[in-house]
Amino acid sequence: AELPQTSPFVILQAECEKPPKGNAASKSTPPSVCRERLQDWFHMQLSHRDVQLNDTNTFRASNTTREGLFSSPFMFNLECNALLCAYTRAISTEAPYSVSQRLFKQYVGHASPFNSRKQIEDMFALLARKFAGVKSVTVTEFAGGNMFGPIATLNTLSELGIKEVDYNLVDREYVEWIKQATAHPAESIRDSPPPLPHAINWESAWNEWEQRVREVAPDNARPDTVLDPHHEPVRDLVMAVHEEGSRRLRDAASALQRVQLLLSSNLSQVSAALTEVQQALTAPLASLEHRTLVELGTSLNISEAGANATKLAELSSALQKRLELDGPPDTSVSSGREAVQPLAEEHNGKLWNWVREKQVAAVHAWSCALGLRLRLKAYGDKADFLAATPPLASDMVLGLDLDPASTDDFRHVVAQTLKPGGFIVAGIQMTESSEDDHAVAPLHAHPHVRGNAYNFASTPQHACAFELVQGQLSDVPCFRTAAGANLGCVEIAHNWFASNCQLGLHLGGNARVIDALLEATTGWPTGSRLAERCVAQRHFLGYIPNSDGISDNLRNMYLLRQLMGFCMFHSCKESGGLADANLAQHGTMQYTYTGSGPSAQLFV
Repeated sequence: AELPQTSPFVILQAECEKPPKGNAASKSTPPSVCRERLQDWFHMQLSHRDVQLNDTNTFRASNTTREGLFSSPFMFNLECNALLCAYTRAISTEAPYSVSQRLFKQYVGHASPFNSRKQIEDMFALLARKFAGVKSVTVTEFAGGNMFGPIATLNTLSELGIKEVDYNLVDREYVEWIKQATAHPAESIRDSPPPLPHAINWESAWNEWEQRVREVAPDNARPDTVLDPHHEPVRDLVMAVHEEGSRRLRDAASALQRVQLLLSSNLSQVSAALTEVQQALTAPLASLEHRTLVELGTSLNISEAGANATKLAELSSALQKRLELDGPPDTSVSSGREAVQPLAEEHNGKLWNWVREKQVAAVHAWSCALGLRLRLKAYGDKADFLAATPPLASDMVLGLDLDPASTDDFRHVVAQTLKPGGFIVAGIQMTESSEDDHAVAPLHAHPHVRGNAYNFASTPQHACAFELVQGQLSDVPCFRTAAGANLGCVEIAHNWFASNCQLGLHLGGNARVIDALLEATTGWPTGSRLAERCVAQRHFLGYIPNSDGISDNLRNMYLLRQLMGFCMFHSCKESGGLADANLAQHGTMQYTYTGSGPSAQLFV
């Protein structure tokens, strides 16, 4: 209700009444049909079950689930159908992701779904205790574009008795938002400053946008012709069917993975799980609900176009007849489509700016509810932030959603702004080279959620000298691919933590990996002796000890994926995707700690 109807589909509906000019007039649709098509496309943006999160992920949920998500805090139902903030938490509740996330966590002894962000939020809550009772702190969050991080951070600081927080947000996603605020600053009320930093006069901004849309749209062709989302309908139809088929295969792969996990834990449910796999593999490719199929069916008057093979054939025939009747597009239509093509990306950018301001408002609302005095500032990049802030001004620096390309900038921010007594908590998402979604994976893998989390906590000195420096392990394979080969980085790291960080032959002979692991554990911010820091660090990474018997983490993917992330970030040589590997098949042994103590399974 707060966001006006700013989609070009809505703005240009009135243009349907204008008669087209030139050659396009003979092939144009009646005004009523033009308006209906624009309304249908706009409705599909808002109502379809496929919610686009970005270019590579699709959130799958029923309408009921989506309504609940849209009504949750910090998630806004926008025209662009973007689920913002917290989607990493919500996405684990719908198939096929739920099987591969929830079950592997249960397999390694964790009750909740795998959540890398929650892991580093908990670490922040632990380290922040050193500031308990302090009146005021300064927090700098780097790459905090989704605005979810400040909520958990502020809640933790409030519980520690802190009353005032200066919060700096540094992320390139704020650049356009800040530009928009500069071009359309919110009006001050009674000479008071705007209620929010970089507040925007949205009435002025949207009026300017509407004028831009009307100027770009050609007057010699109806808007439904130039705004047609399917300029290449045959290609779009083929890709839609392919995507639906791929989705079915992913569901079947998830069901098969569930069987694999049950074989080692709950045999009584295996029969039902096998039936689920069989149904997923043998069910006809019917009831396709892809948005493209619905849109093409609507434009061609084919109801339930993806209901079954007959309907799909009917849709294909109708599409072929329409293409034969229309012939190649008129020159004016082609030029009109090129003219309006940038509008979709521009509109999406303005919606992100709008939601950025709503998120900032939500953060301020939460700070009031938590009893905090919040002073929030946003910067578009490292240079802007460093130029505007004095050195050694931050008590804590967070990087909750980094990518490897941004670590140099992050290291500079840490080096200049973090006080010597402060700390850093960061998570860097690493991506594997494997792209095969449908391979049957070993027990430790979850191929539907690619990537390896490199999460760490550190002092400012150690972060700048080691944790945020790449290239130390460039001559080491990430893991071995054959029995008899030297241990790779992941196997050595596993053995390091499984042996309670003891040196010995079980670590192999690669001094560079051993030095890196020793450096990482020595710099861990909790614990005094190396053994204490080792226990704390491996617990953070997800290691599961067994005080009554032999600890076996050879297939603990919660641990292995983070070790893979550590190795990849420090530039190990990729030898394949971890999801496709079975590290334990190349050799294992039982290890007993020096002196008395429990044993653990190691790679050999």
